Amino acid sequence: MIQFLGKITIDVKGLSLKVETHHIYTWNIDDKDFVGAILFAVQKDGYKPNELGVFTEAINTFLQYNYADKYIVSPTFVKVVDVMTNEIIDYQMILDKKIPSLIMSSIEDFKRFNKI
Repeated sequence: MIQFLGKITIDVKGLSLKVETHHIYTWNIDDKDFVGAILFAVQKDGYKPNELGVFTEAINTFLQYNYADKYIVSPTFVKVVDVMTNEIIDYQMILDKKIPSLIMSSIEDFKRFNKI
């Protein structure tokens, strides 16, 4: 049984990020325990796929940090759904380079802008 009280603040490149997700779920296939998560994102005109990708990267990092010792984090089941556009992005799309990885460059830009 998964414990849902994982640390919601993670450190990425010296910046503390608060990561929230709507549902974390587990399943077992061939005696291997997997974990995934889903977030439903809402913005008036919807998000761009690249923006949704940043959310999937943060959630994947959160899952790796909190659950990788007991579960295999499944990149195809780390999903963000844009409620306004019905766009669905998963972390596997980042790994396959269908969506660019932006979280590290975004963090560096934020730190530089804020002189952190």
